[in-house]
Amino acid sequence: MTNLAPENVTTRAAPGAITLFKFDPCATGVAALNIFVTNARTRNVNKQNAICTNENGRPLVIKTEEQRQKALQAVQKSWAAWAWLTATFTSDKVLQWPDGTNVTQCLTTKGIVVISPAEQYSMLDGLGNFVDSKSPSILEYPVLCYK
Repeated sequence: MTNLAPENVTTRAAPGAITLFKFDPCATGVAALNIFVTNARTRNVNKQNAICTNENGRPLVIKTEEQRQKALQAVQKSWAAWAWLTATFTSDKVLQWPDGTNVTQCLTTKGIVVISPAEQYSMLDGLGNFVDSKSPSILEYPVLCYK
């Protein structure tokens, strides 16, 4: 076992040997450059995947501060007050990504705003807060995606 960065470790296949890799739930291959807000808008959170796909992207999962800053800039540049996220609130009001990682496990944020305890879905607002929302919503909002 080693604590070296993956790029500093060399592995070789050997008969009978088992190679273990440390799993980092906050690691991501998403470059902040590739984060965008869709042109299409929706009232229904369940349409996120289809909307991102139509614009050659995938729904965004924010796991780094750099990604959050880029997502905030994308929301602000889009003139949208909010954009849909894939994170949902558990019954204990813990905000989680679809892979089960808690938002606060990877990001230090005080910006999780729970307006209504009954709401399950989330958006990123133009101030960088994660805000709860219902779906379908009254208004249509864009979706945060990445390429």
